[in-house]
Amino acid sequence: MLLLNSNNDLDETVCAQNRGSEEASMDTEDVTTGFCWGSIIPVEILHRVFRLLADSEGAVPILCRLSQVCRLWRQVASSRDLWRRVTVSRCCVLPGITDPPRTQKRVMKTIEALIQQRLPQVSDFSLHQWKSFVSLVLQNLSQSCPLLTSLMLSHCSQVTVDDLLSIGRCCPQLQSLNLQNSKVQLNAVYRFLEMYGARLRRLLLSYSVQMNSIMAGIAVC
Repeated sequence: MLLLNSNNDLDETVCAQNRGSEEASMDTEDVTTGFCWGSIIPVEILHRVFRLLADSEGAVPILCRLSQVCRLWRQVASSRDLWRRVTVSRCCVLPGITDPPRTQKRVMKTIEALIQQRLPQVSDFSLHQWKSFVSLVLQNLSQSCPLLTSLMLSHCSQVTVDDLLSIGRCCPQLQSLNLQNSKVQLNAVYRFLEMYGARLRRLLLSYSVQMNSIMAGIAVC
């Protein structure tokens, strides 16, 4: 997983989480070359094509890869209105092993930059295989993404009461919440349903021995 820390490397960073770092380096070299045939395509056409691709496949990794072609494509791919459906995954880490501090710092800065610079108009966001920094992601989403309508946390850990309440409070259009296979505090789910459950149209949870308490909260809503 390649993690970089600069505005110019933001797309490359996210893209590298979904493909090999070797391929990412090859794409970076393309940006530094001279004339590119892609630069003669009208911006309006590029934007329309990019939107079709992003809507059908999700912004990541397709927009990340397109942004490596040339400066014009990077500029178009950075348009916030294209980043409406986003999935961010992390490489699996063996149990008992954590990222070194330098990598952790880069992860934090990268996800903050991604959300603040690219995702103010995101409506559908998914987070997969994150065992740390989940609170950081959710807090940034709540601060920068008021148009969020669907949130999925798959195989994530450390989801707290404050995280979910912040999302509910700052994302009034949220209608779908998927917490399957994630480690979420029971009280977090109950409190969220108690305060914001009435607006949800779709809630997905994994079965557990505590499901009765959660179902009781749903009944109240």
